[in-house]
Amino acid sequence: MAQSRNRSEFDQAGVYILVGYREEEDELQTLYIGQGDGIRKRIDSHVKHKDFWEWGIGFTSNSGGLNRAHITWLEYALIERATQAGRCHLDNGNVPQEPALIESEKADIQGFLREIFQILPLMGLRVFEIPQPVAEPHETNLALDSSAKDSDKDTIIVPAQQEGFERVFLGQNCWYAIRIGGTYYDTVFRS
Repeated sequence: MAQSRNRSEFDQAGVYILVGYREEEDELQTLYIGQGDGIRKRIDSHVKHKDFWEWGIGFTSNSGGLNRAHITWLEYALIERATQAGRCHLDNGNVPQEPALIESEKADIQGFLREIFQILPLMGLRVFEIPQPVAEPHETNLALDSSAKDSDKDTIIVPAQQEGFERVFLGQNCWYAIRIGGTYYDTVFRS
């Protein structure tokens, strides 16, 4: 931790994401998304005042090319995407307004954001991904279909607690792709 904390990149302008769970039984992670001209001081203050987070990730520019408008835009875009995806709780009290950037700056910072979105899943943070339905519900249902044999089996794997299952699967009548890590294949696909 001390080696990471003392990295010079933390003295630069950037954005950071703190990740954890408010309660042990929480289904969704809690995130705090922040920004600062030097993110080390901001993160240090969160060590004292925010007790939910277990780990965090920061993004700065190697060239030092991020200014206040850039990091404010990144914070705004990350909060907006997390809200849109609806896969986490946000601990942010204030939602920043989108700062005005000239077209070329906005294109550059959108590229930086795309790189952030490519890195986050590698860190195990998938809350910014917007789930896409993998199938549309059909009118016929094996359970209701009189031609279905009793021996036919249908299996659904639902990685959710009751509230999520009722809200999405039953309430929205849909389901989403489920990613299963390679380490779980033996457990999941055993007969």
